[in-house]
Amino acid sequence: MEKIYSIEELIIDDTFINYCYNANAHDVEKWNAYINSNNQADVEEAKRFVYGLGNMLASSQVNESFRKFKSLTEDISHVTKVKSLWKSIGRIAAAAIIILSVGGGIYLYQHNKKITAEDTKILAEVKPGSNKAILTLANGKRIALEEAKTGLLSNEGGTSVNKTSDGLLKYNDSQNEDSPPSFNKLEIPRGGQYQVVLSDGSKVWLNSASILIYPTSFDTKERKVELIGEAYFEIAKDKTKPFRVVSKEQTVEVLGTHFNISNYPDDMSVHTTLLEGSVRVVAKSTGSTQILKPGGQINISGNSIQIDQHADIEEVIAWKNGDFNFKGEDIKSIMRQLSRWYNIDVRYEGKVTDEVYYAKISRNKNISEVLKLLEQAEGVHFKIQERRIIVMQ
Repeated sequence: MEKIYSIEELIIDDTFINYCYNANAHDVEKWNAYINSNNQADVEEAKRFVYGLGNMLASSQVNESFRKFKSLTEDISHVTKVKSLWKSIGRIAAAAIIILSVGGGIYLYQHNKKITAEDTKILAEVKPGSNKAILTLANGKRIALEEAKTGLLSNEGGTSVNKTSDGLLKYNDSQNEDSPPSFNKLEIPRGGQYQVVLSDGSKVWLNSASILIYPTSFDTKERKVELIGEAYFEIAKDKTKPFRVVSKEQTVEVLGTHFNISNYPDDMSVHTTLLEGSVRVVAKSTGSTQILKPGGQINISGNSIQIDQHADIEEVIAWKNGDFNFKGEDIKSIMRQLSRWYNIDVRYEGKVTDEVYYAKISRNKNISEVLKLLEQAEGVHFKIQERRIIVMQ
């Protein structure tokens, strides 16, 4: 009879940990077969526990931390403590506590030496980003949307521009095709985000440090916008009018679909990820055309084009859902994201760590909490000078 594993046994089994991180093909096959014939809920709980530990640590610490954890739980009294924690404060919370008790004590100690009380006081003034944007109308008038009152903001070529009661920017087209086209620009500063509903009903979520340029009303031939930065699109279906998003490296063409484009000037490449429907991506450098299917991602950097048919959708749209989700990202990539969201400057002193990090953190947290979590992993610590973060090993 096949052995039935408890959650406590799963999380200290080396082959199960390999399965969670897809590190060994034989172990993956073994546990897939086990899942097909046993309690899948327990396996999912165990996987969340394993990821909970891994997500708090740099890549080089994961194996060592699980080794220490396994050694700790070989004593039955310690296993009992784990079970007690599981019941009393929840399984994922237990994972965080065990991280601190198994190997994290030293990291907390180091953290206390790195970010001082004075640093924490300074960082308390650096708040998370919020809904803010500057709308530039066709006549050049600029409107700070976070300060604007609810209701009609302007009438652009027969299209009314409104701020809704829930803080969205919304365009209502009068369908007057005789009106000349006019263009608006929506700028999201560092420390901001905003959502706009275009005149055709398409919805666009804009991340911090992003710009969208678009007509107030789409003509009869096509719907075209320009993007700098990052945005998530839900495009209203209209087979007679393809929707095109133009950016520095590419043009994305759709009829009706959901997708994300990350096109920041300081990133190494442009990423387009498809969630639903179909998109055609034309690389400007080569003229080559790629068709993406749901779950696919295309990355363009100069003449280099790479396609991933199984992108991590949760990671890609984490920003839209209010989270940072770092999965194997280096510290410079992480700090670029923090710089945009918290409106801070970042400098580096000395050699920059080549560690990669795993963490899922709410974007509603103050930056001090985010930096403390990063410092719990080895390889990086921070010095604070007003709104400037200095990154050191």
